[in-house]
Amino acid sequence: MGISLVPNLITQPELRQQLETKLEYIRAATEKPKNDKELIKDIKNIYSEHSFIESPKLEEALLETTDKFKGRDIREIFFRTTSPEMDHSLLTAVDAHRDQFRKSQDPFVVHPFQVGYILHCLGLNEKIVIGGILHDTAEDNPESMLFQLNRIYENYGPYVAMLVNAVSAKPIQDGVVKDIELYNGVKIFSEFVKNKDVFAVRGVDNVTNLLTVQYLDSKNGLPSIEVQKAYIKKTIRHDLSIVKELDGDYGLDLEFFPYIMDLIKPYLPLVINDLSPKEKLILGHGDNKI
Repeated sequence: MGISLVPNLITQPELRQQLETKLEYIRAATEKPKNDKELIKDIKNIYSEHSFIESPKLEEALLETTDKFKGRDIREIFFRTTSPEMDHSLLTAVDAHRDQFRKSQDPFVVHPFQVGYILHCLGLNEKIVIGGILHDTAEDNPESMLFQLNRIYENYGPYVAMLVNAVSAKPIQDGVVKDIELYNGVKIFSEFVKNKDVFAVRGVDNVTNLLTVQYLDSKNGLPSIEVQKAYIKKTIRHDLSIVKELDGDYGLDLEFFPYIMDLIKPYLPLVINDLSPKEKLILGHGDNKI
């Protein structure tokens, strides 16, 4: 479960804006050619910067927090540093996604770096953050999927390996069946371990993908706009129910359901006729209406 550092200091729109600004820092860090060591150093610095929670009320809250935590170093509370294992996972992600690019021409590794960053800033534990950083290493390397999962198991332990496996879509040709299998696996894993860590990884993955959904490229003979529409429909059919559970009792500062609803809203006219009555009903919940 996440740690709420200073609750009620910032509105959701402010939180999203600050978060997206930091995600842009991560993207920009990959623009200039650099070796792996330099890239990881830059990403570590972003991960270890001040939390994106900033507010005019922060100074007052710092005083209250200092008293509450009985003299603990404020940096210890408000700054999140990376561990050697997390640093190593950043390098593993670089290696696994080497020479992979998105339609935007950004290196693909920007995406897992961003997923890990959000999980890190939301106060989730190290295993979940590492799982987020590595969440696409197996899926995006289907020819070496078992090797990738075994490497994760050896370096980061069985929980991270199972977490990554749970969020990795298997190489199934039929997209609908592929999605059903993926989300069934996500729910089975959550029930097995009796927590919602995998929902957090899946929810953050979804948010970061939706922020750049316009760059989803053509795939399996489908033009890019059809791939984008398919992702929106997958979000509605599968991810919205997951993130509603995150918002319910997982304890994160970021409210996922209204955020995702705002991100998919521009695409709804393109997909609404393809949705079932049940899926349309899901869209009728929350702060946003069709």
